[in-house]
Amino acid sequence: MNALTNRVLMPLALFILVSYAVFAKPISLEEAKEIAIQHNLQMNKYSIELQDPSAYKLIASSHDVFSKATQNPTFYIYNFPQEGWVIVAGDDIARPILAYSKEDSYSLENLHDNAKYWLEVYDSAILEAIKQGAPQSEKIANEWLLARNPKKRTYLLDEVVPPLIKTNWGQEAPYNNLCPYDENEKKRTLTGCVATTVAQIMKYWNFPVSGIRKKTYTHHKYGTLYADLENTTYDWENMANEYNQNSTEEQKRAVAILMYHCGVALEMNYGVKISSAYEKNIVNSLTSYFMYDANARMISRSDYDDSTWTDMLKKNLDNNQPIAYSGSFCSGCSGAHSFVCDGYDTDGRFHFNLGWEGIENGYYSIDALTNLNLNFRQNAIIDIKPIKELNSQVSLLKPLELKQEIVYQNSSIKINANIVNNKSESFSGSISLRLFDAEDNFLINIAEQKIDNLEVNNPTEVTFETNPLFNTSVGKYYVKLYYKHDISYKWLLSSGNNKLEIDVQKALSSESKLSLYSSPILSAYQIDKEKESNIKATASFINTSEEDFTGIISASIYDEKGTIIKELASYSVTKAIAPNGHIKDIEFSNNILDLEQGVYFIGFMSKDKSGEFVLVNTNNFISFVKFEIVPPELITDAKLKEWIKLYAEYTLPGVVVNEDGGITATKTNLEALVKIENFYCARSNLITINELIRHMPNLKKLDCSNNSLIELDLSNNIKLETLHCYNNQLTNLDLSGSIELKT
Repeated sequence: MNALTNRVLMPLALFILVSYAVFAKPISLEEAKEIAIQHNLQMNKYSIELQDPSAYKLIASSHDVFSKATQNPTFYIYNFPQEGWVIVAGDDIARPILAYSKEDSYSLENLHDNAKYWLEVYDSAILEAIKQGAPQSEKIANEWLLARNPKKRTYLLDEVVPPLIKTNWGQEAPYNNLCPYDENEKKRTLTGCVATTVAQIMKYWNFPVSGIRKKTYTHHKYGTLYADLENTTYDWENMANEYNQNSTEEQKRAVAILMYHCGVALEMNYGVKISSAYEKNIVNSLTSYFMYDANARMISRSDYDDSTWTDMLKKNLDNNQPIAYSGSFCSGCSGAHSFVCDGYDTDGRFHFNLGWEGIENGYYSIDALTNLNLNFRQNAIIDIKPIKELNSQVSLLKPLELKQEIVYQNSSIKINANIVNNKSESFSGSISLRLFDAEDNFLINIAEQKIDNLEVNNPTEVTFETNPLFNTSVGKYYVKLYYKHDISYKWLLSSGNNKLEIDVQKALSSESKLSLYSSPILSAYQIDKEKESNIKATASFINTSEEDFTGIISASIYDEKGTIIKELASYSVTKAIAPNGHIKDIEFSNNILDLEQGVYFIGFMSKDKSGEFVLVNTNNFISFVKFEIVPPELITDAKLKEWIKLYAEYTLPGVVVNEDGGITATKTNLEALVKIENFYCARSNLITINELIRHMPNLKKLDCSNNSLIELDLSNNIKLETLHCYNNQLTNLDLSGSIELKT
């Protein structure tokens, strides 16, 4: 990922054993080829067809990769006759086989940085050992003896843990199909090797079903990047191990969603040539957004000796846990080369999936990566695994079951859910059905039921009769089951076969002479009433009857159950609309200050001069359009938001904080703020805290000293007993409500 600059002295501990002082010597091209042949033969049980020396092709030496004025190459790369390759050391100061693969072939054409990293490691380590005049260790000498005469080995070279990762994913299309598009370069940015590493490990586990939270961050070039992790279901079954011209659009979309979500969770610094992220962000991304075990942690090679380091890696691999591994030559780089360590062999080489569609995947020696006295700059994320028992508490025993053959627009449906409580304690809360479009975008909640004391391992059948399927046109949709504890605000996706496909048909024709001519448009789909008091719906209609139409067209606001809350507005048609004639862009507008927070729909009816009001025909369009009255934001001050983002976990218990540090005026948040009795925000360089503390009427102790507060309004904090606000810039302090203040 990073440019290979600022080369550091590389590890040499296993190159050097002072007690065995044998001078090392260069390896000739001919001897390197013989070592390559012997290595391949022992892996293939000395097959006769592999013994022809002319079939072994020298691909490159270190002189072809690095422009260094060295007399002898530090390594040679050979391709095997049928498939596979090997990197042989150019000096016997190093172990003879530096890296190898049983598959594919090695090529310097478009050599990617992750592969070049290992070549740089071997080249630098061997050069430094030669420069220091280091003797050959007894261990290395013995390895050369066996490399020249492999039949003297007491055990066969074999895989101890074969490669765990089956995917061979990369950074370009289709993996980056949802990454930011660069208008200047006219191409999409790369996924980034850190995101590719994380995505391949997540695919190995096929976990989670969905992420948690929504994630937003600002990129210096591509602006606000956003991923709705909690409302996305990852389509693990449609993620192919490899992609080619025969891959389906569903398969491409499945992997592109995962890659983009990994990138956003990592706060990827996207670019068309390089996309980088800090490897330290991997742990936070996996545990905070994808529900992986909190024991996952990053360890640095410089903190351990060789034996301890490799033992920790092997322990993870023995437990079938792939490792996110990284290395860098640059101390100040924004990220490191990242790849997956997913196996090891009997000689102690580790298998790496380098994240470039399988190119140069292989077993690499990390023995040469031990430093005598300098910082190593290699890290590993170990203990990556899903949280135990996170196959949700409320799970489906069998797929959701639709209890009718035909589903119409705007109609209710019946769905059966067979659920079970998987965990060790009873469950009390709610379960709901959510509707998603064909692209798996969340649309609406269509049903909800309260569950009291669902016992452990007691299968229960629940029948839902849903709200009308508003906000739908004709086409394919999905229904999924979610659950929520009484003590939580968070809806969680139930595990099991949880994706019911429904085919929504055109609504049954009504008696209306009118049909929608196009999809209605709203002036806003999310409305904060403190900022906007009106809503406007614009719709066009066509006369699909055989008679003229004159009369009234009405737009009304409905709740989720299909009950009319109020009329939005009506329009009188005095000039007859002839059959197949249409009337365009009628605007219906009204005040919505009387509506409470929640989800609503706007639908349309018509009434001819002699009839009753009836719903207009859908004509396959969405005829009930969703909008939402959202709670206002409590916090507008940018510095206060930043402080909340950092410290809410410790100072604002129970408050749900937005990605930017803002707090929405939900019932949950307001109730949590009311409960706060002690609040500490000293030494934070804040300018104002009024927007926050005005919602803490039960506050008893406040310490806001050593800030830059100009005004402090405590008029609503009627129970305040102790106040520390020294070392501020106060010009206005309102204590009019603080009748119990003592200090």
